Amino acid sequence: MQQRRPAERQLHDGRRIRVLAVCYGGGHVKALAPVVVELRRRGAEVVLFGLTLAGPSLHAQSIPHLGFRSLVGPDDEDALVFGRELAHDWHDNRGGLSREESVAYLGLSFADLAARVGEGEARRRLALQGRQAFLPLGPMRRAFDLHRPDVVLATNSPRAERAAMLVAAERHLPRVIINDLFGMRLAYPLEAERICVLTEGVRDTLIEQGIDASTVTATGNPLCDAIVREVANDPEVPVSLGHPRPVLLADQPAEWTDDGLHVFDDRESKEMILRFREICRSADALALVRRHPNRHRGWLAETEGVQWVDDLPLYPLLRACDLIVTRSSTVGLEAALLGRPVVTFHPHEGPSPLPLAEGGVALGAQTLEELSAAVHSALHDASLRAELGRTRARRLLSDFGCDGHAAERVADLVEELVGSPRESRPR
Repeated sequence: MQQRRPAERQLHDGRRIRVLAVCYGGGHVKALAPVVVELRRRGAEVVLFGLTLAGPSLHAQSIPHLGFRSLVGPDDEDALVFGRELAHDWHDNRGGLSREESVAYLGLSFADLAARVGEGEARRRLALQGRQAFLPLGPMRRAFDLHRPDVVLATNSPRAERAAMLVAAERHLPRVIINDLFGMRLAYPLEAERICVLTEGVRDTLIEQGIDASTVTATGNPLCDAIVREVANDPEVPVSLGHPRPVLLADQPAEWTDDGLHVFDDRESKEMILRFREICRSADALALVRRHPNRHRGWLAETEGVQWVDDLPLYPLLRACDLIVTRSSTVGLEAALLGRPVVTFHPHEGPSPLPLAEGGVALGAQTLEELSAAVHSALHDASLRAELGRTRARRLLSDFGCDGHAAERVADLVEELVGSPRESRPR
């Protein structure tokens, strides 16, 4: 493919395209950040809000961004009082998020909720739902007022990113959503002029769920672009874990059930990690846990017999592991693309949000007994490991259209929505 020469993209009045990109939480950075980098390379002006733990991840990549602190105004002292109160219980600086940013996020989000439903009802919802109760429309309206975008870009996170899409609709601005993974269960109905998905199969799934077919395009997921380069180049040296059979659990803070999104409480989280530890012990394996970026560690740091690997670089860590276990984390897809054995755990009826086992490139389990058996088989059955490893990376790269150009295709759609020239990309 011929390399596109960087050029400044302009509107008809000569202004540069101004994109408001919103990313909430560390997990969504992998999909959004490559598109932001590509749009900036082309000369677009991108105002990126890297909210909560997206901020530390973007900072680590030296990608300029703003946070909730930039939206605090002179009349927000009452909101900051709320924020300090909530941060006392919820702030965890071990994730790299500053206390000031946490206070701004919690305070502005709670004040916005209280303005809509009253303080008493806001507190009741917060007690029941935690931060899932937030939908920070007010803060997002401030962001739009300050930066006056031509187009809005986000993933499908159900709080700040959803709020950004709702405000864009209020103001009749074009919207682009990058839908993570397979789209089996949606946090909310996706509505945008362009919805970018991983594969044609995911496109069909969303259309079956009632989403307008004209809005859905199979672009690939930009998070795969870096993996393609990783596979193509000499691999990084794996980290040393000091054990012949390291097994990684990619932690999840929530899961989809028939009743909607279920957020794990401390008891459920601890039970899962302790069961995982026992499974690893019975398989003579080392239990590793990588905390989800949006999860506070708290008591988890004190769990005996578990090695925490939050701070290790992801791809060398995955290469060093004999097996990766996950419910639906993107880490499972990344591990499979890197050719590592994967077990997916989906203890519910209905399609898995990460259907790698259904696609024949991972082992699946619905019960803890099945999970234990799958871990033992993946670690000790040499022929099974060979069968999984022979074609996994090549098949995934082919089936999922991971050719290293997903970010470019998403950027093409952003430009198309505001009337800029577009070069076609292979699908």
